[in-house]
Amino acid sequence: MSVNITIRNVPDEDRAVFASRASQSGKSLQKFLTGEFNRHASTPSPIDFIRGLELQVELDCDYLTHDDVMNAKDADRR
Repeated sequence: MSVNITIRNVPDEDRAVFASRASQSGKSLQKFLTGEFNRHASTPSPIDFIRGLELQVELDCDYLTHDDVMNAKDADRR
């Protein structure tokens, strides 16, 4: 289901930039801004991105033993 959103007090200069970008991409201003909203909503925030990386590192570390780490550390000394 879609919802209508109204954004008030957008400076004329900003509106002109978005209108130009929409025109260059062959889209109406509404379609262009809807696409930008969708793209922004599907991109994780910096905090969520870092949390995801931390989780991935935690998951990867579950498979490593102390011996694995020590062998990898000393591998270049052989």
